[in-house]
Amino acid sequence: MKFLLFVELVNSHDAVAKMMLTVKQGNLSIESINIHRTGDDKLSAILMLEGEENKADWLAHKLLNFPYYKSTALLKQIK
Repeated sequence: MKFLLFVELVNSHDAVAKMMLTVKQGNLSIESINIHRTGDDKLSAILMLEGEENKADWLAHKLLNFPYYKSTALLKQIK
């Protein structure tokens, strides 16, 4: 299954690295990532990922356990 995930995060190399590590820990494949600066201290990212169906919600909730991430939203699931 493929899905799009929107993430708001702080503008930090550590935040981006932790996001990539969490994607890897979830056994997800990265199709594409777009990251944009939305302010001096914020970034927004849209990730197109492929993996098991339940991993989309898992990743969205897992990222919110870390202080780097302000919000996550599952935009679309493609079966």
